[in-house]
Amino acid sequence: MEGWTRFDSDTILINDSGTAHIPGACGHLSESEIQPPVWGWIAEPGPDTWHQLGKAKPARATGGNTKLAAIRRCDACSRRLD
Repeated sequence: MEGWTRFDSDTILINDSGTAHIPGACGHLSESEIQPPVWGWIAEPGPDTWHQLGKAKPARATGGNTKLAAIRRCDACSRRLD
């Protein structure tokens, strides 16, 4: 998505509440907010990671705060991507 430089558009961002976001897909986040320990990310997610993530299949961060795992998708990001 436009305007983000540190993260590719397919990166999955994970906040400390377990919600996954996509860079620039929702208007309520800015790139400057994405800092550990509040955030982790998956820089090269598998092709189905976004659609499969959930409580039964959490997506673990590989960068930033790697203790974080996404268990839900941001509604705004999902509307834009699905």
